Amino acid sequence: MTKPLHGSQKKISNDSNGFTFSIEVIPNHKLEKLILSFGEGLQVVEPDSFKNTIKQRLLSSLANY
Repeated sequence: MTKPLHGSQKKISNDSNGFTFSIEVIPNHKLEKLILSFGEGLQVVEPDSFKNTIKQRLLSSLANY
């Protein structure tokens, strides 16, 4: 909350489940790396295509162990 991921970041909700926000960007490799850097502390909700991209990156990483 104190360090927005992007200038377009907008707060959607902040409750006991966590902080939900939106950003308007074109998904790219740099964004993937940034999202992945938060580990389990961040969840991509939509779009489904980017959510699946992050999921596949995590599964590939897990396969290394």
